[in-house]
Amino acid sequence: MQLFQQRHFTPPTITDSHDKINQENAQLISENLDLTQLTKDSLKKTPATGIETEWTKNSDSSDSEYYAISTFTGEYLNNGIKIISGSIYFSFTTSRDNNKVILELFNAVTVEPIEIEINGKIINNISFDFSGVFDNAKIFEKSDGTFNTILITGNLGINSGTVFTVGESTVIANTNKWQGGIDLSWYNSESGKKEYSLSTADQLAGLRYLVNKGNDFSDITINLANDIDLNSVKWTPIGTYTDAVENDESAVFASNESAYNGFKGTFNGNGYIIRNLSASGSTMYNYAIGGGFKGLFGILESGSTVKNLTIENVNIEANGMVGAIAGYIPSSSSMDNAKPVTFENINVIGDIKIKSLFNVGGIVGRSESGSSVHIANCKVSGNDGSYIKSYSSTTVAFAGGIIGAEYSSTDSLISNPVVENISINGYVRAAGGIAGHVLNTTISNPTLNNVKVSLDYFDEASPAEAKSIGAFTGTIGSDGQTSADLEAAGKMLIIGGTANISNVILSFPHKFSENNQPFCNGYVGAYRGNEIMDQNPESSIEGLPTSSDGISFEYAEN
Repeated sequence: MQLFQQRHFTPPTITDSHDKINQENAQLISENLDLTQLTKDSLKKTPATGIETEWTKNSDSSDSEYYAISTFTGEYLNNGIKIISGSIYFSFTTSRDNNKVILELFNAVTVEPIEIEINGKIINNISFDFSGVFDNAKIFEKSDGTFNTILITGNLGINSGTVFTVGESTVIANTNKWQGGIDLSWYNSESGKKEYSLSTADQLAGLRYLVNKGNDFSDITINLANDIDLNSVKWTPIGTYTDAVENDESAVFASNESAYNGFKGTFNGNGYIIRNLSASGSTMYNYAIGGGFKGLFGILESGSTVKNLTIENVNIEANGMVGAIAGYIPSSSSMDNAKPVTFENINVIGDIKIKSLFNVGGIVGRSESGSSVHIANCKVSGNDGSYIKSYSSTTVAFAGGIIGAEYSSTDSLISNPVVENISINGYVRAAGGIAGHVLNTTISNPTLNNVKVSLDYFDEASPAEAKSIGAFTGTIGSDGQTSADLEAAGKMLIIGGTANISNVILSFPHKFSENNQPFCNGYVGAYRGNEIMDQNPESSIEGLPTSSDGISFEYAEN
């Protein structure tokens, strides 16, 4: 794959003693022209009225190059601007999937000067030069090399720095807010560099593009060099699940690392802030590729690190494996030598709205068996109305303030976690102030303040499930365990240091009879396995606080 060398055309020059007017006109156009809609309309097989597009292919190249020239043949309206005449040349970076040609990066330049009408005023001798990326665009190519269908769905991002020229006056637009574009200019695969710096949202999206194409950045450090505002534009996470097998749980929770394009390097935020992270996927109960694995990172693999970073304002809704920092930590192919995935000095603050069918956490959604996770000095602190919520009616719906579900086969560490000013909801089961579920974890020096942990639904057929919430974790263990398995497993949860608990409310969907108290003083709810869920899990915990100071209980009136 290559980014093809584009033809750039010198804009026409006119003599104009009123250069200030041209500058104002260029600014007016840049602020009002919707380049995203213009690009979509220009490239569709059946475009909007007023545009004709001719697709061409350079078959002489070993890697076929695709082009499109869109000409304005009638009055085309765009966000209040009427484009009267002119033409735009588009060229693409592409990949192939049988008869489908995937359009990815593109460049667009003016080949015939644009003439427009805006607010009743005619402006001519306009050119613009911009680039961007498609989230999902395809050409369906027939055997004779012609095109059967042009399909453009999903998101279309326009890079910052779009150039608008009127006469001799130029305006660089889109510099303040991210438009969904990407910038790859910072990266050179042949340089041998071990560190790169990212300063813009386009560059951060460029990292996403490279990782999702298979560059794992193993042993490379990515340094954030500035605050970045993602502008609440839909974010495609860094790292993706590659095997598009829908509704196949065994395929999604694979132990084969080739099933994922994940990040394996170090991401150092250097104390900077990423603002207004927004991601979404399918909310149906299935394992569709686009449905889950949402967060700043979709997949973090063995040995990766994210540190010294603040995420301010998060809005994510998807169907599984969701966290503000990472959605999923898969199994390592070398399970005995798996390196921990590390999160250090991370703050998730502001308006926090994270909602998933299952496996949802403030920092990370789920760590799989065969992995290990180390989370140190991480805080989740929300504004009023903030929540972390799972909404599945099945038994896999885990929600936690730090991690949704920790299934690691080797010991995981959560040290000095802080969760405050947030609601954590597990619907059926399970939810916890720190974790929805743990299997092999040490939690040390946890702080919980002004946190409500709740379940909404009580199933009379499985009444013990309605106890699976706790200030620390909702459940521990794994499915299918027996009493003998528990004895052999030893301690599955170790509490170290001092627990700082204040104003934590556990809200249960059923009125219990056993002194109106849940198991483990309210710190741990229940065992994971249905066969042993009615047993007290205290024997599997070390360092359990002896009192429930700071925890209060609410019960439904059943």
